[in-house]
Amino acid sequence: MSALRQPDSSQSYLQENHAEFVEFPFIDEDRVPVRVYRKSELALMYGLSLPTIRGYINKHLAKFEAIGYDRDMRKLTPKMVELFFELVGRP
Repeated sequence: MSALRQPDSSQSYLQENHAEFVEFPFIDEDRVPVRVYRKSELALMYGLSLPTIRGYINKHLAKFEAIGYDRDMRKLTPKMVELFFELVGRP
């Protein structure tokens, strides 16, 4: 059996075994770009859960369906993202 590997001093256990925190690379901190976003990305940006994001969309479902939204979509088109930002506010 192999012995437990001890982390060396140049690299910590966390750096070696965990993903880095991902930051959104916004060009202008005051203006989040309108582009294709996954619902999970919106949840991260707003600091909300995915069900909460779905709830905001479902609250205005008729408006989203008018521009092509389907409940099974994982990604929102730029037009849908713009509508989401108008309704909820930019993060």
